[in-house]
Amino acid sequence: MPNHGTTTEAVTSKKYSRWRTIGVVISTAAILVLFVTVCASLYGLVSLNGQLMDQIHAVDTKWMQTEKTIAEMQETLRTTLQKRSDAVAVMQPLQHPDNDAMQAIEAQHLVAMARDYLEFDYHPELALKLLQAADQSLSQSSDMDLLSIRNTLAKDIAALQAIPRVDVTEGYMQLAILSDQIDSLPLGSPTLADHSPKPSEQSSSIPWWKSALQATWEGLQKIIVIRHIDTETQPFVAPDQQLFFYQTIKSQLAVAQWALLHHQQKIYQLSLTQIIHWIKQYAQPEAALTQQMLTTLTEWQRADIHPSVPDVSSALQALQTFKSKK
Repeated sequence: MPNHGTTTEAVTSKKYSRWRTIGVVISTAAILVLFVTVCASLYGLVSLNGQLMDQIHAVDTKWMQTEKTIAEMQETLRTTLQKRSDAVAVMQPLQHPDNDAMQAIEAQHLVAMARDYLEFDYHPELALKLLQAADQSLSQSSDMDLLSIRNTLAKDIAALQAIPRVDVTEGYMQLAILSDQIDSLPLGSPTLADHSPKPSEQSSSIPWWKSALQATWEGLQKIIVIRHIDTETQPFVAPDQQLFFYQTIKSQLAVAQWALLHHQQKIYQLSLTQIIHWIKQYAQPEAALTQQMLTTLTEWQRADIHPSVPDVSSALQALQTFKSKK
């Protein structure tokens, strides 16, 4: 009888050892799967961050090219106006018998340039200077038709002067400052209810195989913990996703800067609206930096960077008609 009891205990111990081994193997496999998932997520985040930095660099390059283009256009305008002044200075002493026609041709050229700047490049300031130059060109004439054209030009000039001005440089710098401050934006953190499993009491009355299964199940529950987030809790950004969140906002700010430089109202509004939504949703609402950013973004979101401009085609058509009569 003693030998039979010893044999039974040995068999039971061996079965316990076998189930513990199975539990360890399953736990190890779960840890490996979790490790591979985390590595894949980090790799994807690094790749996406690189793409965002490339996009920001591209926007900066376009901004430098745009500045160069604007400088060239301004220089071209100054050269054109200087040539016009030189030509007028040369022509005036000659007392050309058809001086009105010459002035109309010159004014037509200037008004055509103003129309192109308004329709294709949206440069009200340059167009205003061109219309003023066209009006000055016609100021020496006493022809009644040209006086009527000057009245039309005066209305167009007044309409251009009434266009609300947006300080593009100031807006660009404000958005750049916000981009530098994004990394310091305090993000919200959730209040999590811990639903991790509690260790169950071992009962000597349950069979050994049920006890082994229960031990394995409790081990798995300690590896994979399910937490419940209340539906009224503020959404949050996981710590390993915060860098991606900041880079996404910076990318949208770069898009808004590009739209501001090119007077693209819809793109500008959409970008700032999305940024404001993200900050309200994920940042700490009571933080001073959060409130400061929202105030600045809301203020510049209201800016009309593409106000309507007058149609100067009526003055251009009148000048063409006058020239055809001559």
